[in-house]
Amino acid sequence: MNKNTNESGRSMVEMLGVIAIIGVISVGAITSMSYVDSYFRTSATLLEVEQVARDINDMYSWAADYSGLKTEQLCDENESVFENCDGSNTPVNRWGGAITVTENRDTFKIQYTKVPQSVCERMLEQANETLRSICLIASQSCDSEDENTVTFTTEKNCYIHVDDSATAP
Repeated sequence: MNKNTNESGRSMVEMLGVIAIIGVISVGAITSMSYVDSYFRTSATLLEVEQVARDINDMYSWAADYSGLKTEQLCDENESVFENCDGSNTPVNRWGGAITVTENRDTFKIQYTKVPQSVCERMLEQANETLRSICLIASQSCDSEDENTVTFTTEKNCYIHVDDSATAP
């Protein structure tokens, strides 16, 4: 009797090894995607804050101060500064928290609530570098896992002087 011992196919151990490798690669990819998404949201939020601050300064360029500035007027359909206002004239940020704008005559504040801790910390690092040119200062306390408030403050008539001597011939 002649038995054929040339079997083709994969063993169960080989298949489990392939599945384990795919699992490890998937976990790495998901972690990377999560970081990229968080980084994108932080950058997009800082761009939004910069644009809102510029829009507010444009709206009040004729005024002596920011008296009367309210979040609700920034969600008005005629002067909408925020794209993501809900039905109650309160803009909503990327993490489901509220965005509020308040004034104290010569200053105004833009606050984002429900900011996750990792984003809160990254926002503080990036904000004071990128937003200083329009006189926005970020302040926050990143103590909570997902309930942090980030505040951006600016002053009326704040000017940053740029040194042009480096570009002069």
